[in-house]
Amino acid sequence: ILDMKTEERLKRQKKSLDRLESKVLEYQERVAEGFRQIARNNPDRCVLIDASRKEEEIHEDIYRITKERIEKAIANQ
Repeated sequence: ILDMKTEERLKRQKKSLDRLESKVLEYQERVAEGFRQIARNNPDRCVLIDASRKEEEIHEDIYRITKERIEKAIANQ
């Protein structure tokens, strides 16, 4: 699960919010927290990846984690 704090997401969007958009952001943060909870409750299925970093770093994490999990699954067959 690619995870990014709301504040960081807003900085990247470089956009000011009106009252309605602020309410939407509150909803989005609740949804994001729901995904974080799913990841905490299912560590064998989900991994939280900090998406506020450089794209290359995110890619490396996704590749490494996926490779490790595939190798583990093959070894357990």
